[in-house]
Amino acid sequence: MTFEVGVGQSVQNPLFQGIDQEVLGLKVGDCKSLSMSGPDWNPDLLFKVPFDHPEIERLQRRYSAQGGLIEGEYVELVNGDTALVVKADKDTVTLDCNSAFAGNAVTIDIKVVNIEYGDGSPKAYRPPTKV
Repeated sequence: MTFEVGVGQSVQNPLFQGIDQEVLGLKVGDCKSLSMSGPDWNPDLLFKVPFDHPEIERLQRRYSAQGGLIEGEYVELVNGDTALVVKADKDTVTLDCNSAFAGNAVTIDIKVVNIEYGDGSPKAYRPPTKV
């Protein structure tokens, strides 16, 4: 996996912000294990929506090339949030608007294999120098 340190600050995502903080100062060859947990799953964020609701009609059009609203797939709502299609039948669509991490924990093992700075070219680790 490749990622850019500092992106968490620009996208305001707590998961990315946490990873940013944990990898700062690591050098090539360093390893670190990160354990994170998502928020509690909230049953109030589970919605059963009529199939003729304007948002469901919009989603059907948007995802028509992928086969429409498919159970187990994530969709992007008009407000930019994502929702999991839990169930879709002829009358209703059940959407879970909880975070994909809600009620879950994840452990990520990181090993730094390369560091690139600004211009994208690999550089050897250089400790900060005192002025």
